[in-house]
Amino acid sequence: VVTDTELVLSLDRPRLLQTLDATLSNTDNEETNSSLRITEPMAFINRGGQLKLVTAPEQTSQYDPALAKAIAQAHAWYTELTTGKVKSLKAIAEREQLTPSWVARYLRLAFLAPDLVDAILNGKQPSGVTLRALTNRARLPSDWSEQRALFDQLAHR
Repeated sequence: VVTDTELVLSLDRPRLLQTLDATLSNTDNEETNSSLRITEPMAFINRGGQLKLVTAPEQTSQYDPALAKAIAQAHAWYTELTTGKVKSLKAIAEREQLTPSWVARYLRLAFLAPDLVDAILNGKQPSGVTLRALTNRARLPSDWSEQRALFDQLAHR
């Protein structure tokens, strides 16, 4: 059984033992005659445009190449702006054939707290922290403690 938050596997223990050619030492044993139920927390997450089922979503580490690439791009664009290589977001947008608002949404990623960037690059970000979740927000907090709180909030979605 798959729900929004968990994966439940129920197995008929005697049939499983029979299938595995195991012998039951005591057929009257309540434990060996009962069903075996395994419950695992899980979530459906979007990683790089693919929907994936992730078990133990709070603890799962998974590298997100789309998010890592977007952060690297944001830092490159920020460097271009601060060094004067480009004069505006509009210039970047024209060169990349994007809209200025799209560039602005992605540029915000250059201001993520260093520990959050490190977690993302090491695949240790919460499962709810995706490129879409960070760029579709009306406002990504500039305060690093607020960013950490946002990451915690996204982890529990």
